[in-house]
Amino acid sequence: EVQDVATTSLENMLQRHNCDWGVAIVMEVETGYIKAMANLTKFKDTKGNISYRERMNQSILTRTEPGSTFKLASLLAAIDDGLIDITDSVDTGDGTHQFYEETMRDSDWKEGGLGTISIQEAFEKSSNVGCALAMQRAYKKNPQQYLDKLSSMGLYNPLNLNFKGEQPPIIKSSTGDKRWSGVSLTQMAIGYEVQYSPLQTLSFYNTIANNGRMMKPLFAQALSRRGEVFQTIEPEVLQEKILSNSTIRDAHITMKGVVERGTAERVLKNDSYSMAGKTGTAWAAVDGSYINKKYQASFCGYFPAEKPKYSCIVVVFNPQNGVYYGSALAAPVFKDIADMMYAKEFFKSELVSEKIVDTSLPASKDGHQSEITQVYNDLGMNYSSSSQDASWVFTETGDTQVKVKPKTIKKDVMPYVVGMGLKDALYLLEAQGLRVNISGHGTVKKQSIKSGTSLANTSLVSLEMSHNN
Repeated sequence: EVQDVATTSLENMLQRHNCDWGVAIVMEVETGYIKAMANLTKFKDTKGNISYRERMNQSILTRTEPGSTFKLASLLAAIDDGLIDITDSVDTGDGTHQFYEETMRDSDWKEGGLGTISIQEAFEKSSNVGCALAMQRAYKKNPQQYLDKLSSMGLYNPLNLNFKGEQPPIIKSSTGDKRWSGVSLTQMAIGYEVQYSPLQTLSFYNTIANNGRMMKPLFAQALSRRGEVFQTIEPEVLQEKILSNSTIRDAHITMKGVVERGTAERVLKNDSYSMAGKTGTAWAAVDGSYINKKYQASFCGYFPAEKPKYSCIVVVFNPQNGVYYGSALAAPVFKDIADMMYAKEFFKSELVSEKIVDTSLPASKDGHQSEITQVYNDLGMNYSSSSQDASWVFTETGDTQVKVKPKTIKKDVMPYVVGMGLKDALYLLEAQGLRVNISGHGTVKKQSIKSGTSLANTSLVSLEMSHNN
């Protein structure tokens, strides 16, 4: 089931944004067992039809500059070395800063930047300038100490997967390297001048979720022949402790902040369970240059945040429909996977411990069919679906049965989002490239653009919710 959701959600996102390829990986935190791995690459047939197929194991074989997901490693190195604290302040100014000949910009620099903020806020808001200045403050006098610390954290090593083609990360080990320059420290701080595979990045985040214990990723728990198990595969520790307990605690605090207050808030924050992680948006180099403006969007994290059970990474490469942030492309796929796993493993166990007195059917918001029917199944509710293939649906709740009917979604056409929860509505609208103004909270009550309207010349829509703030 996890593999199906990971593949389906990822494929839908890739198709919607005409991406080159994407991956989604789920790992069990304590053991390192891989629970799902989806690798989808664009394929165009002789008639020009585009589909996505498992053509290459991008999760293991493809190394790219991770961008902002690497900020976690940089900041934790400096924190563990005792050189900075998450409560320290950093002046990001107007969101731009000159490092030698390079001008670094934050995503909101056109709006005037964030000014003076804490290092924790710089991480939560993914401020390039803030994170780079923090690392410059920590390691300017001795950048070799930064490289040595990253090495001690296991970030230079392959994962020893015994997979043909697996390679170690690409990362400078010495400031004496001929490729080292005046901007290398601040570029590495924000995830450039390094290259990791998606699984290597996930392994590091899984280690943080596992309180600093690095596990080898494993693709099977046992080997069998003719139905008989002849070898069990036990969890394997690659490094017992990569960081101190206090540094790990700061990592949990800052990654929860990304979801609760930062770049992933609008997509991942919810009242049912907690998640933690980091968004990533990076320019993708083509032939050593960024002039083509290809982007890589990612989200890496774990759930539940208080006692992590699973870690997950989603990477989407070269979206071509104008939307390229990790919060808009990768985080929703992460959410689909996490919601399904939480509903199956955690929510259901909570339900059986409660005595349900009210036997009437509860009303349901419109939304994603797989999520809605999963909850119906867990609750033992009677429902019927007129289209099992539909991704998005609306519901009609009767006295004894809920009817689930398909909701039509067309590209560049305003969808009908009245009756949906805010997060599902935002997912659909932002996927259409729209900016959304929101008034209130709850369920969508009114939308400023009539459903069915062409969005060719529209960039903003307003939603009125069922409850005022």
